[in-house]
Amino acid sequence: MPGQGGSKPRFAAFFRQLTSLKPLNQLINASHHLRQGGAVRQRLHPLHIARLPSNGIQRLFHGAQRPVQLDLAGTHGGDGRMYYNGQGLPKDDQQAVAWYRKAAEQGHALEQYLLGNMYAFGNGVPKDEQEAAAWYRKAAEQGDDGAQNSLGKMYDNGRGVPKDAQSAYFWWLLASAQGNQRAVKNRDLVERSLSLGQRAAAQTDARDWIPTTPAQSSKL
Repeated sequence: MPGQGGSKPRFAAFFRQLTSLKPLNQLINASHHLRQGGAVRQRLHPLHIARLPSNGIQRLFHGAQRPVQLDLAGTHGGDGRMYYNGQGLPKDDQQAVAWYRKAAEQGHALEQYLLGNMYAFGNGVPKDEQEAAAWYRKAAEQGDDGAQNSLGKMYDNGRGVPKDAQSAYFWWLLASAQGNQRAVKNRDLVERSLSLGQRAAAQTDARDWIPTTPAQSSKL
């Protein structure tokens, strides 16, 4: 049929471009699965999307019997870490903050914690301990032990939040229960300054504590 001869080289070039991008190789297998009626939820890196030909993803999944869900939101934090560490991208704290924020605002606990660090130390943004504590809290409420430990330190030192040894102890109890060794040391130190009643109250709160979901966290 007319046009078939020209389309084959173009498709072959498109296929080679896909297979040269190792993180996208799995999409090729996913497309076969979809054509057989399977369901796929696939996370893609935006930098890889940018390197695809125009309408490349649509062409790859053309003819699928069920829709594919592509999750770009969860990749933003990875971009932030690449910019912050200078791995694969030029080191740029402001870009790191921008990408952390994209993921943090969608409820990703790790990026909420990392964004809190940026505010706490003034990396890529003006130092703002209240803003740092707010982002630490979002992540801590979801169960991130690093954020719980950091929020405990904020309460212990009265930075960004009122000084409150019992609240510090509460967050360190939660973080230490997850094996965070820094929190274990902090917990044991602050415990000595608390009354038996304060310890008991914080321990009860820690036992009853239930983490929030990402959707809840993004609205805190």
